[in-house]
Amino acid sequence: MLCSFILATVLLAAGNCQQLLQKPEVICNAEDITVVAQFDGPFSGRVYPKGLSKFENCSMNGDGRSSEISFTVSLFGCATLPKENATDTELQYSNVVVFQRHPMLVTGNDLAYRVHCNYALGEKTVASDVTVEMVPTTALATATPELPACYLRIKLGASPDDDIVDRPVALGTLLTFTIEMGQSGEC
Repeated sequence: MLCSFILATVLLAAGNCQQLLQKPEVICNAEDITVVAQFDGPFSGRVYPKGLSKFENCSMNGDGRSSEISFTVSLFGCATLPKENATDTELQYSNVVVFQRHPMLVTGNDLAYRVHCNYALGEKTVASDVTVEMVPTTALATATPELPACYLRIKLGASPDDDIVDRPVALGTLLTFTIEMGQSGEC
């Protein structure tokens, strides 16, 4: 019984073996790496970074309808590793992307690709033949706005209409703080 189960599993895995039509395309984006693969038939397997097959935020399942798979992995997670080169002019990010051809079983027919993206580091000089003298200028109006008069008033009691405190008060006396704004020049 155990042998027939293993045989059925191997036949199931071999029967679901889509062929890759060409090497996957790697697209280097500012925040992530996209790997696009074209199979000879609908892909119903799984795609994930090596070692992260169980992490839903780092993997995807083929829908079984499309033969083109587009898988995106972040530069800042999901086993993507940064590496500076010897001249410090580039930063390289790499990851190993696995195309598991069966939706649940890892087989010897699965494909793994190490993908790399290189990003230039440093400053770039941009030149233009426009000078400051060529740009028209417009005079700005200058004005000094009048600021409102602000007052902090401390009043006896719980109402803002109570009397202003003009003497020392005992500890525990109920006070109300009010902030008032009025026109400039008002007292």
